[in-house]
Amino acid sequence: MDDENFVNNSGQGASCVIPEEVKRFNWGAFFWGWIWGLFNKSYLTLIGLAVSVLAYIIAFVLGFVAGVSGQKEIAGLMFLLIALTNIISAIVGLALSIWFGVKGNDWAWQNKTWKSLKHFHDVQRIWAIAGFVLIGFGVAGIVAAMVLPSLLMNTNQLKDRTALLKSVSMVQQASLMAEAMDVKCELSSEGLTKCFGDQLIGKADGSRFVLADGNILEFNGDGACYDKDNCYVKVIAGKLNEKIGLYVEKGVVKVDYNDINNITEKYRRK
Repeated sequence: MDDENFVNNSGQGASCVIPEEVKRFNWGAFFWGWIWGLFNKSYLTLIGLAVSVLAYIIAFVLGFVAGVSGQKEIAGLMFLLIALTNIISAIVGLALSIWFGVKGNDWAWQNKTWKSLKHFHDVQRIWAIAGFVLIGFGVAGIVAAMVLPSLLMNTNQLKDRTALLKSVSMVQQASLMAEAMDVKCELSSEGLTKCFGDQLIGKADGSRFVLADGNILEFNGDGACYDKDNCYVKVIAGKLNEKIGLYVEKGVVKVDYNDINNITEKYRRK
């Protein structure tokens, strides 16, 4: 609250004496720079805008030279100079922000007429709060940019692992049903697709069977199924895929349970 003896000499220019009550760091000027300066008639802060524009122009020119030079050495030098320009610009920008923060209250008091000391501090407090909110959103954005991709990736991986295990289980059940009904399969890729597909819900497409949930089974048959490297079903779920070997026993095609157990253990352990 203003002291009854306080003399409001705001807006009288550089010649006015700055009251002690005004002399403090201005966070609004620190955070908002020339934007704060325009609203507080403190036009020296436009130096910050000039530095930013100059840095942008220099970076643009260097980038243009790098693009039209056609020489790796020159392009490399230009990109190095762009990086150096950005670093210098950031250092100068920080130094200016500190200067604006230190001198901000003095400039605002000298250059703009305020109703009272309380009015002055209330307005500057709003600028400061807005600045801290801006920084908070910026930090939150940086953290989100760092964390969210990893979270989304982990979520997608978990989804794919779950879908893969489900499809593997469906292949195992289809094999058990075919075995129980003593189904004899043609040992070609298309024949295996049809044979297993008859026990599953989905749609056959050549040697591929698309399950109802969108996962894919790719069958490969060599006509005899003596070797599981040449006779197998590949289970595809998202970005994951695993092979389950197939073999024939007493005319019935069966899945390699060692493969199923290994796949189950592998993805449940992750």
